[in-house]
Amino acid sequence: MDKTYISVLTPPGVAAIAVVGVVGHDALRIVSQFFFPATESKNLSSMPLQGHHNLSTVFFPLNRAIVGKFTDGVKEDQAVLIVRQLEPLHLVELHCHGGLAVLEWVRGCLVRAGAIPVDPDAWLRFSAKDSPRQVALRMLQHAATLRTASILLEQFHGAWEEGVNQLAQAVAEKSAQAMSLAARLVELIPVGQHLCQPFRVVLAGAPNTGKSTLMNALLGYARAITSPQPGTTRDLVTAEIACAGWPVQLIDTAGWRETADPLEHQGIARAQALWQQADLVLWLCDHAAEPVLPPCPLPRWILVANKADLPARWHLEEIPLGAVPSVVVSACTGFGLEDLVHAIAANLVPHPPENREAVPFTPSLAQHVLDLHQALQRQDWQAAQLYVTQLWNA
Repeated sequence: MDKTYISVLTPPGVAAIAVVGVVGHDALRIVSQFFFPATESKNLSSMPLQGHHNLSTVFFPLNRAIVGKFTDGVKEDQAVLIVRQLEPLHLVELHCHGGLAVLEWVRGCLVRAGAIPVDPDAWLRFSAKDSPRQVALRMLQHAATLRTASILLEQFHGAWEEGVNQLAQAVAEKSAQAMSLAARLVELIPVGQHLCQPFRVVLAGAPNTGKSTLMNALLGYARAITSPQPGTTRDLVTAEIACAGWPVQLIDTAGWRETADPLEHQGIARAQALWQQADLVLWLCDHAAEPVLPPCPLPRWILVANKADLPARWHLEEIPLGAVPSVVVSACTGFGLEDLVHAIAANLVPHPPENREAVPFTPSLAQHVLDLHQALQRQDWQAAQLYVTQLWNA
């Protein structure tokens, strides 16, 4: 390929950070005209062309973020440069502020220097040749948070292949390590399922325990209508937040109580169905009134003792929770909200992926991982080798 292509890889719109991809034999030369490392007084364009290749390996090691600035001599913006590959083509990522005006300026500079603008799908065809990488890059356009986008970028840049290679070697050697590697992939399936789709977290409890107030407090603005009068929400109210970088959809549901009102009963029945389907339930109890516990077993839940700003009628140690986590908060004052956010994140993703760790990021990869894990449990090494080969396909 004798041309160099540029594309904005992150979703369109206002965002904190955007990723611009440049691929081609001239990618480093073009980007180097505008990028100055923070530790260097000169940019790469003052070096001989052959020096670009050397400098990219010495001062710009592969897959390492280099902080600097992007400037055309008049305007400048903070930026981070990552050289992803040198052969057979230069593949460079430029991370900059995600404002539309900044992106248009950066893109314009690189285009005027010789890069050809293309859409992400076309850019993908030039930069990725295997199916998992193509899927990872397509998913990147829909990543819900910066953290999930980073995980997808790592899969695109080889984390998935590295993990599969290690697993394939362990299976070929019939090593005990194969089981632990497969078990870790199984553990990370929920993460892969929520790189583009948020976890669903339901707020539940008796009426007037402060569910809507807590939702507003977590969101930082008034999203649900609240009232001091006891009552129940008939309609679902949803909104999205990020907890420790994980995307979360909050769902405010009807308060649970015995009722003869058909409309209210319908809302409560709908809420109970969501309790079982949710990734996590926040069960709210009024700390200033007698606690009302869930009327049925919940798969995953946290007891949230709300209204800590009022005199307490009971204490957490009086409630037989077993291993169920609990947090004391005040939705009105903000007390305990940080602890609650940490508890939500720890419950949803108790063991987050490490840097450049393989994550099954598609339903088919997740199913192949489950099949492989089951084969290893049976010590069926022949079937395990078959399922490992399927892990190369997304």
